[in-house]
Amino acid sequence: MYGSVKWKLMQHSDFVKLGFNHNLFMEFLSRRYRKSTYEKWKELPLIKAVSDGFIFSESTPNGALREIFVEEIYNVKGFTPHKNQTVIDVGANYGDSALWWSKKFGAKVIAFEPLDNVFKILEENIALNKADVKAYNLALGNGSDIVGKPDGTMLIKGGNVKFRTEKLDSYALEWVDILKIDVEGFEFEVFQGAKNTIRRLKPRIILETHSKELRRKCNQFLNELGYKLKFEGRTVISHSPGMDKVTNLFYSV
Repeated sequence: MYGSVKWKLMQHSDFVKLGFNHNLFMEFLSRRYRKSTYEKWKELPLIKAVSDGFIFSESTPNGALREIFVEEIYNVKGFTPHKNQTVIDVGANYGDSALWWSKKFGAKVIAFEPLDNVFKILEENIALNKADVKAYNLALGNGSDIVGKPDGTMLIKGGNVKFRTEKLDSYALEWVDILKIDVEGFEFEVFQGAKNTIRRLKPRIILETHSKELRRKCNQFLNELGYKLKFEGRTVISHSPGMDKVTNLFYSV
């Protein structure tokens, strides 16, 4: 009961945030109303994205746009780029965050996405929006292979598919203003391969950790490089293998 009430309150909040009428009382009285509003709620991310001037391929799942265009999880003061600043998007998925940074803020984005089927749609979305995004179909890590399980848009530990990784340090970047990492449980490996870049350029870091243990390890790693946690964003309890608590964290020196 508590879960269903919490779910309906979240839906209501999304409707109100985007300026749609929504009768919370009717949600509990009418199955027909509940069904129709649920279908509308699923469309909200694309509706918001289109109203903001973005174009997405029909192959892009609506749900993949929710975090950026409805929840606005990266819209944090001090962690959005200025025009012509460089953003590295590690785990770019279908391009929602990369396009948001490029079109809304005028940033230059370098995106990394290892899953072939997702990367194809990412490229389509970049082309549709004529965005200043350069995309690479590979995984960043510490240079060693990682073993995961493709599951939609996620790499889950415990799988049996091998992915080759490259180090961010191998790109010898001249400047990075923001480094975003969301790689479904391989966050620490990315840091291992980006240590020199982080130490040298000191970008602001947007990190999504997928377990309490990964948060501890990543926090220690960043503290040793002079970083401090500036803001803690959304937290979601996860029941996926190897994951227990997903949290958005924002760091700077």
